[in-house]
Amino acid sequence: MALQSSGPISFANIQTEFGGTNPIGFSEYYKDGGLVPSTISETVTASSLTGSYAPNARYPGNGGYDPQINSYGGGVYGHALWGDNGSVGSMDMTFNVDKTGTYNYYFGWFIQNTNAYSGNTIFYVNGSQQAAHNLFTTNNNTTSVTGTLTVTAGQSIRVYNGGFPSAGWSAHTVFIGGSSYNNRSISIPANANIPTAGPISLNNFYDGTAS
Repeated sequence: MALQSSGPISFANIQTEFGGTNPIGFSEYYKDGGLVPSTISETVTASSLTGSYAPNARYPGNGGYDPQINSYGGGVYGHALWGDNGSVGSMDMTFNVDKTGTYNYYFGWFIQNTNAYSGNTIFYVNGSQQAAHNLFTTNNNTTSVTGTLTVTAGQSIRVYNGGFPSAGWSAHTVFIGGSSYNNRSISIPANANIPTAGPISLNNFYDGTAS
């Protein structure tokens, strides 16, 4: 629980929030000195998933790999869309996130064929392209890539593929998460007013937080 933003604040308040030993001294509470972090971890929640996708077939057939938020893969967003028997799959999904920070993604492409085929994914944030990948693979292999997106709270993330082929069958897989593509934790700045050295006062600890 964060410290108050105004009014009387005491060493005891600071120790309750951040820990420390007696006798209490300011030197314990410099930011990044062991007790006071410069970043904290919060849980991202995705919302408003919209869009369309057209796999020829799912594996398994219950649709458990369809586009999902806050569930599949442990992250913020995930899908594994499968094409089969020469069909062409596609997907265009958009969702919003509630935290500002750096988001990590994974894109994997598999195809069952001795000839090389490509699968692509374009990532947009708030309508602007931030990343694009066109992966090639062949003969029952998966190729993959990871990267990051910079997103502000309330903005949308769009995951787009205009058409992925199949020969035998293919799998187009995307995960998006916070500090890793398979989690929903994101690091955000904290304790901006607490110095790392030099003069320090009780007022520097307004809104201070350990977590």
